[in-house]
Amino acid sequence: MKCQRLNHNTKFSDRWHRLWCAECRATCEVDALLARGVAQMQGESVPADGVVQTLGVMGLRNAKEVQSLPTPHRTHAPLLTRKIAVAGVTLMVLSVLVTVAGIVAQHPSGSYSSVVGSEGISQIRHRNSITSVAFSLDGHMIACGSLDNTVGLLDVQTGALKEILTGHNNLVTSVAFSPDGKTVASGSADETVKLWDTQTGTLKRTLMGHSEQVTSVAFSPDGKTVASGSIDGTVKLWDVETGELKQALKGRTLGVASVAFSPDSRTVVSGNNDKTVTLWDTQTGILKRTLTGHSSTVASVAFSPDGRTIASGSGNVFEQGEVRLWDGQTGKLKWTALIPDVNEEKALYDVGAGKVTLKQTLKKHSVRVWSVAFSPDGKTIVCGDDKAVRLWDAQTGALKRQLKGHNREVVSVAFSPDGKRIASGSWDKTVRLWDVSKLK
Repeated sequence: MKCQRLNHNTKFSDRWHRLWCAECRATCEVDALLARGVAQMQGESVPADGVVQTLGVMGLRNAKEVQSLPTPHRTHAPLLTRKIAVAGVTLMVLSVLVTVAGIVAQHPSGSYSSVVGSEGISQIRHRNSITSVAFSLDGHMIACGSLDNTVGLLDVQTGALKEILTGHNNLVTSVAFSPDGKTVASGSADETVKLWDTQTGTLKRTLMGHSEQVTSVAFSPDGKTVASGSIDGTVKLWDVETGELKQALKGRTLGVASVAFSPDSRTVVSGNNDKTVTLWDTQTGILKRTLTGHSSTVASVAFSPDGRTIASGSGNVFEQGEVRLWDGQTGKLKWTALIPDVNEEKALYDVGAGKVTLKQTLKKHSVRVWSVAFSPDGKTIVCGDDKAVRLWDAQTGALKRQLKGHNREVVSVAFSPDGKRIASGSWDKTVRLWDVSKLK
């Protein structure tokens, strides 16, 4: 059943819809139903510590505000991937693009802290869940996107917070450094892309044009273009110097989850909610190739350093997580690596007729590959999935190493430019730095 867009006028319900109905892009009434179910179980107030964790992004603070959302006209329950704890009850709602793990921090400054290990910084903790991480090209800084609407710039060696970039009015979904390290781009659920000066922390430019949340941003290797993917189904290419829109690449009706450039800046690849990977010519805007084979949303894509191969990651609770490697020239699949299912109980709830009811309990479930990245030498692919960071041999697809330490989904991974470290960002509110140069 397709979601039907309702004529909702309140800003809260509109934002709620854009955030939650990720699989089908359009708005749907499951949001209002879920909100009412949460409010009914919790009572009149939402605790300040964010037990009702989804309401912070909407700005809703009590049950009366939640109840004010419009009554739905139809019933639809898309797959969501979120656990909401309410008065001791765990709701497993199946397939959301963005998980909200805490009430938005009111004072972001000072919200990062670091734990120093024997080999330098091993963990950076934040007040809110991390959504995206990126290394600067010189390897000295890490940018962190977060659910508190901010971007944090951190010193890799000391873990010290250099800048907090504020200006988005909704959660930050993606961050990327320019090749010269002077600019960082951030994409947000507020439908904008912002370009920031990394030295001063000032906002250089806001790029507007998307009609739904921006899910991914990437700089071209030549530094001239920023690509942004969105739930609105487009990939937009922006001129970094002028902020002008250069190309609007259309065709993905179910939304774009991830974007990445080829090393020569002539191709942009997108991972999409319709289970496809698409390659576009950045000069002409022509669709070059569509790669099919994934069984669920392609959450992340990456080009190899030599531009010859493309990695893609997908999966959800029902479809086994997988990393695929494609030939970038022919589109031929080279290998597929499967992520083992998790032997962990998960409750699935149905939303309908104004009620939230238990549908089934899974004894084990599949996991989603949230992020993929190549090592600088192209020999290793790293992926983030359910609490784990995994390293794969790029030639054979064999699992080389599994790094454990996170206790929530690992939604973003990145290699340092020298290939010695991996940064991983998680919904557990931490960024971990792994010294892979010492792994055997």
